[in-house]
Amino acid sequence: MALDREEIKRRLREKAAQRMSTNTPPNNGSDIDSMTDEVMNDLFDTDSDSSLNNNHAEDNYDDDFDVDIDVSFEEETPPTRQSYTTEKGSSVPVFNNIRPEQKRNMYSITPKACTIPKASNFFTKHKRKMIESHTGMSYMYKESFNYLLDCGINSLIGMQSITTVRDIRKVALEDGIIKLHAFEIDPINVLDPALGNTLYDLIEFKTLFKKFPMLQHLRLDTQASELLTLKYGDEPSQLFNNIFIKECKNLQILEMVVGNKTRKLTRNNFNSNEAKSALAESRMRSELDQVSSALNPKKDRMTKAEKHRVNVRDKAMHKFNWGPAKELGIRTAKNLGTIGVYGLFGFAILTGNFIAAGALGALAKSIHEMRVEGKNKK
Repeated sequence: MALDREEIKRRLREKAAQRMSTNTPPNNGSDIDSMTDEVMNDLFDTDSDSSLNNNHAEDNYDDDFDVDIDVSFEEETPPTRQSYTTEKGSSVPVFNNIRPEQKRNMYSITPKACTIPKASNFFTKHKRKMIESHTGMSYMYKESFNYLLDCGINSLIGMQSITTVRDIRKVALEDGIIKLHAFEIDPINVLDPALGNTLYDLIEFKTLFKKFPMLQHLRLDTQASELLTLKYGDEPSQLFNNIFIKECKNLQILEMVVGNKTRKLTRNNFNSNEAKSALAESRMRSELDQVSSALNPKKDRMTKAEKHRVNVRDKAMHKFNWGPAKELGIRTAKNLGTIGVYGLFGFAILTGNFIAAGALGALAKSIHEMRVEGKNKK
């Protein structure tokens, strides 16, 4: 199920009321901490997920979905060193103790025009429990994204660059960072190399649209565009209705970078063909990622974030009834080798040469039909 801070607050109030009724009021920090631990154990215990209410059905994060991947979460050793240090009085990071597995989380940021939020004490304390289930991971990601946005807003207000959040009209999710106009939010402190997560695991579009009611221009890089397609599907009319009409009523421009192409979708002159092309390619990229994960011979070594990513993609694809690479005739060419066929799929996406890939697919199909005909003759 989907959880939010209101659900946790409600549980805490109930717990406090129970203690009050037994004449043991939570009047000190240790009592409050113990109550919070009890609530965390209750909410994020995988065995109790089915007993929780289902008030947020559209964001349901149940753990009993059938995924062709080992998604069990084992404990991992937490990182022993922070990603970087900062000079006194400066927010610019100094990567003097970076570990090899952290290099993928290093972003190019602009000094004096960025904030690097500190890790949330709440998530640091309760992370070990939350990462034991997909419900907990989803909650932690959603709230971490909300926390990053709040830190950026507060920094801009503190710099007197804006008066209220309504002054923010342009947002970009690209290059692994969040950009509010020209101001950058580096998420590195809320990411964990041991989990293997990135900003793209945290992004929650409903939170973004609710946070910035006057948003007019949203720019997404390729990875963020894939997430948008997973969330809203690949039908242009549904995308327009759900984003431009329902959730982000002041949005004028949705800029999607897919591969090496930038598609600019506008409210006033919404081009369905342009949108369909961008969404189709974005969808295929997600499907290829899912297929690659399923065919990964070392999937038992996936990090917890990678396993959760597979789980989220799988649910999104089932929701929109997507079937990996149906358009390329995978079923008819199955005997030629699944990996080889998906290789054509990958070739089409990575090179943009759909004609060549289609020709190769047609050739594969012809070879398969010849084999079947030969067997029938025998």
